[in-house]
Amino acid sequence: MVRFKINERRKVIILLFLIMFVIGTDVFLISPLIPTLQKLFQVPTKISGWMMGAYALGYAIFALIAGPLSDGWDRKKVMLSGMVCFSIATFLCGYASSF
Repeated sequence: MVRFKINERRKVIILLFLIMFVIGTDVFLISPLIPTLQKLFQVPTKISGWMMGAYALGYAIFALIAGPLSDGWDRKKVMLSGMVCFSIATFLCGYASSF
């Protein structure tokens, strides 16, 4: 068992909270943004509904990959790599020029 000092434990808790906040915010922003994205990119509702499915599929696929990887490799590295990739992908979504 790893023993943390109180300051280290507090830093870890704050970091985990921030990570969950970013992921939760990203998840809950997709649904309300769909009507705006539909108007912006002139996409019908039938097609825009696939956006939520694709988003959920991405989460599911990463979960299937990250689980076995974190068992075999260092979990901190897998989690950090996943968070960095997630952050970059979220940032790049802001520069999308099409649906």
